[in-house]
Amino acid sequence: MDASAILTLCFEDEDNACGQRVLDAAEAGASIIVPSLWPLEVGNGLIVAERRGRLKPDAIPRFLSLLKDLAI
Repeated sequence: MDASAILTLCFEDEDNACGQRVLDAAEAGASIIVPSLWPLEVGNGLIVAERRGRLKPDAIPRFLSLLKDLAI
């Protein structure tokens, strides 16, 4: 999975159908394979989104908590 797919779940103004399918599959027990740079890409995406005002700072820990529980 690419970081951009899961990051769509953070933004109400984006089509998050792909991210939601990944999330649903992971919650059903599927393992998710990501590139080695994936954690850095997700982190960067969250930082940039916060700096641009697309995410509130308190949303980031909640999102990371969601990812922590997935089999990635």
